[in-house]
Amino acid sequence: MSLFIEGIDHFDGARRSKVFLKLEQDFPESDWNRRAKVLASLAGQSRLFEKQINRQHTLIDAQNNELLTLKAKSQENTLLHEQIKVLKALIVDLELHQP
Repeated sequence: MSLFIEGIDHFDGARRSKVFLKLEQDFPESDWNRRAKVLASLAGQSRLFEKQINRQHTLIDAQNNELLTLKAKSQENTLLHEQIKVLKALIVDLELHQP
């Protein structure tokens, strides 16, 4: 039990502590060894979840950037359509005033 507690104190979440490895070597059939393995496994799963969350955030940021680009393009398109209408009206006006 003391090795397990010491292992938790030295557990950094990134990998199994040396104390847990010693516990596994010295007491392979111990309940505390099994608990240390479970803890290490949970920490590994937690790291995987963090990586997945970071990937999701990256994808969301990319989608938000694409959405902003699409909105800007849509506004530009609307402005161009309005300018085309004005130009067409000017052409019609010019044709009406030519002798």
